This record gives sequence, structure tokens and C-alpha cells, in this order.
Amino acid sequence: MSKVRQRGVKSTAPKNSNSSAGQKTAQKNAESFGVLAILLRVVTIISVTIGLLFAVGLNISPFTALPIDDERPALPMSEGVFAENERLTSGIKINDLLGPESVVEDANNNLYTGLDDGRIVRIAPSNDGEIGGGQVKTLFSGKLSGVYNTMPDKNRTRPLGIRLKENVLYVADAAYGFLTLNLKTNALEVLVAPNDVTPVMRFPDDLVFSEEGKYLYLTDVSQTYDITNLAYSGLSGLCDGRVFRFNLKTKKIKTVVTGLCSANGIEVTHDGRHLLISETLRSRVRIVDTMTFKTKELVYLPAMPDNIRRNSKGTYWVAASNPRTGQSDYLQKYPIVRQAIGGLLTHDQIIKTVNRKANMLIEMDSTGKILQTLHDRDGALTHGFSQATELSDGRLALSGYSSNFLGILNLKDSKPIGDGSH
Repeated sequence: MSKVRQRGVKSTAPKNSNSSAGQKTAQKNAESFGVLAILLRVVTIISVTIGLLFAVGLNISPFTALPIDDERPALPMSEGVFAENERLTSGIKINDLLGPESVVEDANNNLYTGLDDGRIVRIAPSNDGEIGGGQVKTLFSGKLSGVYNTMPDKNRTRPLGIRLKENVLYVADAAYGFLTLNLKTNALEVLVAPNDVTPVMRFPDDLVFSEEGKYLYLTDVSQTYDITNLAYSGLSGLCDGRVFRFNLKTKKIKTVVTGLCSANGIEVTHDGRHLLISETLRSRVRIVDTMTFKTKELVYLPAMPDNIRRNSKGTYWVAASNPRTGQSDYLQKYPIVRQAIGGLLTHDQIIKTVNRKANMLIEMDSTGKILQTLHDRDGALTHGFSQATELSDGRLALSGYSSNFLGILNLKDSKPIGDGSH
């Protein structure tokens, strides 16, 4: 009997030990599975929340995003002609000018520019003749009534591109179309209203005279989005910008180029044979034949081009800002993401992602060849860089749609390379 008991004891003791170990293992497994279940639940909740937000963004977005299939990868700014430098950082500032988009100079060294508050001002030279060193005088207050307006809630002008001819300023205004301001009488008139064409202009932007002076070429960034909705134009991928040709004698206007991806700055080549058109939201300049209005060349850039202006050496200064990044290239590929962003973020929040401090100036010839670039990476002398204007003393006036000053670059860095024919 004792042997039986001993065998019984020996046979039951290991079973109790194994059972206890098994219970502990089962408990640990249960705890692990519990933690895993919680994690899965959290991940599921986050995923569902993101999915719902994404769906809401898609649903309430103010636009339906389109595929962008003509984009190019961002160009590197680490080598070659686009390599970064500091040649756009040294000069002077004329302060207390908010948003001077475009600048012209007259024969008496007066500068003229339009501001964000709607005013058009004249900047006199200093007593000793320094350009930009004198008094700032308001020529037009920015108030205009009884005329069609693309932004009726603003009730003021927003002058952008400016040209000067025979004591008359020709002004592209984002709200009221294309205006003239007589510098002798201060009389302002509407030359072309936004509703003088069909579909109506939503974002008049820049203008230039034809080489012989018979026509005025006018740009409309978009026939859908006005200046207060510019970010939506970019995110949507919609290309409905246009160029018009206005006959200064007959007052007739004709659409000559369509389907542009934000038709911004415009210039005529020295020989009058081509138009140079900035397609800002595609980071390129389009070269168009003035006889056929067919595209001759697309010149891709590493940043967003704005106004284009001639220089005395036969080439062209292209102002550009907001260098392209891998993130922006990613967004271009996925319209569904762009559309969701349009619904989840306000327009102001989207605009704040634009890098207005990083700017560059590009010298380009009439064929699209890039000759040199000047950089201001941290906004030392530019902000929202929109135009470089060659002054009679050889320096460059640097204007910016979002700056609170007008910059003037030092003479050494202002010199163009030129095309060799001037």
C-alpha cells in the first residue's frame, strides 16, 4: 500500500506543477491578446476617423481635383545654373509699402507701383537724384464704384501688373480688369472690364504692349477662381487661364491663348515674335508664337514664376518664389489628396504653406535658355517676389505681392549677362 501511495504522490505532483504553469501561460497569453485587442481597436478608431475626415474633406471641398499629367520633377538647386547663392540679398528697402506687385519708372526717375490696399503711388527720387529715395505720394485711392467687380465684398481695387506709355499708366487690376491712370490729370478709366469677355475674367493679372504698339496683351489667371481663391486653382489642377489681345484703336478684344495653368506674368520678346507667359502653378514659362499663338517651348523652373520683364541686354528677368519640394511633387500626383485638403483646410491655412521667403531671379533668353539665377533663400530683400524691374541707373527694383517694402538690389548683382546682341 505504501508503494502505491508513493507512486500516487509521485504521479500527481508534476501534474499540479504543469497545471499551474499552464494557467500562468494562458493568463499571459490572455493579457497579450487583451493588449493586442486594445491596440487593434485604437488603430481601427484612428483609421476610421482618418477615413471619415478624408471622406468629409472630399465631400465638402470647393473643387473637384483633376489629374496633373504634364508635371515634371522638381529641378535641383544644388548645382548648375540653379545652384543657390546670395546674390539677391544685398541692397536697400523702401519701407511701408504693402504688396508692391509691379513697378515702372518714368523719364523723370519717378517710380510707380500698386499696393495691396488698392492705392497706386508715385515714389519720387531724392533731392540728390537717387531713384526711390524721395517722397511717396498717393495718385489713386483704390476706391472705384459703379463698375463690374470680381470681388464685390472687397469694394476696392487690387492693382497688379503695371506698364507706362505716354504719361499713362496701364494697370492690370485683380478686381476691376484693366485700367488706365492719366498721370497729368489723375483721371482713372476702365479700359477692359472683367465682363467684357465671355466667360468673364476672374483674375486679371498682367499686361504688355505688342512690339509695334497696336495691341495690348492681357492675362487672366483663371476664369473660375479669383485672387482670394488662388490656392484652390493650384490644388484643383484646373487649367483655364487665358491671354487676350486688345486692339487699342478699335477697342476690340480677342481671346488668343487658352488652357493655361494660371496665366500670370507676360512679356513680348524684343523682336515681337513671341510671348513669354508665366504659368505659375506649373512652375514654367510658356513661349508662344505671336503669329499663330501656338506653343513653341515650355521652360520648366525650380520655383513658381511671376512677372517677366525685359532688360537692356536683350534678355528677360523672371521673378520666382516658393521653390518646389518633394511634398509638393507628391501632391501633384494624387488628385484625391489635393481635393481632401481643400475641404479640410481653410484657404488661409493652405496659403500659409507657401514659402514666400525663398525667392529667386532668373535671367532667360528668348529661346528659354537659362543664363543665370540669383537667390534670396531667407527673405533678406524679397518676400513673395513678383517682379524685377531694371532702373535707369542699372539697379533692379524688386517688388513682392506679399512684402511690406520695395527692395532695390545693389548694382553689382543687378547686371544681366545678355544675349550678345545688345
